[in-house]
Amino acid sequence: MEKDIQDAIKDLRDKQTEIAASFEVLKSEPTKKDFWDKFSAISTFLSGVLVALIGLYWGLKSNGTKTHAKEFRSALLASLAAHSLPPS
Repeated sequence: MEKDIQDAIKDLRDKQTEIAASFEVLKSEPTKKDFWDKFSAISTFLSGVLVALIGLYWGLKSNGTKTHAKEFRSALLASLAAHSLPPS
């Protein structure tokens, strides 16, 4: 019985040594990036650029609308002032 226990312990130690050696091999190999790793990095960058471009477009469009509104208001006030009736 003691012989069986010693054999089992020896087998476990051998397996442990084998597993430790396989981990060392895995640690020494450089990891290669697959398609999804590259896609993740590129999509994160592109989504930030897209948000910035949409914000820029929206801001420029908003400023253009404000400028048109000021011009329209000025023209309307000038037109009303030109066509207003003289006070009686």
